[in-house]
This record gives sequence, structure tokens and C-alpha cells, in this order.
Amino acid sequence: SLQIPTVTVWAPTATNVTLNVYDNPTGGSATTHAMTEDPATGGWSYVGDSGLKGKYYTFSVSVYAHSIADFVTNEVSE
Repeated sequence: SLQIPTVTVWAPTATNVTLNVYDNPTGGSATTHAMTEDPATGGWSYVGDSGLKGKYYTFSVSVYAHSIADFVTNEVSE
């Protein structure tokens, strides 16, 4: 049967999450994919295709940082 990969991350305080996909573990240019929020669970997900197999990824997570009273985006691996 055909398996469709779904990438999910729990980020309930995020205002935006992007999946960054890399061809190799040392980085380089990323292909980015907007993720969809599920407000009921705080999870963000992206439904991909077989092109994700064997790739490397990070997440760009935007949140409001109260300490600086502004929005910041952090690139994280998990």
C-alpha cells in the first residue's frame, strides 16, 4: 500500500511553523513547506510525498518572546 509521510511537531505557542528539508545532514539550501496548525492539539503538520524519504529536516518556529516583547523565529531540529 502507498504510505504518505506526515511530519508533525508539537508547538502550541507558535504563530507559524515551517518545515525545512535538506538533501544532506550538513545543511545547504532547504526546500521549505508551510505547516498546518491544529489548534485543538497544538500540533503543526505537513503531509508530504515520497520525496521526503531519506532527507534531513529542521523546523523554523515563530513565537512571541515576552522577554523582548517581539516575535522571533528559531530554527530547531526537534
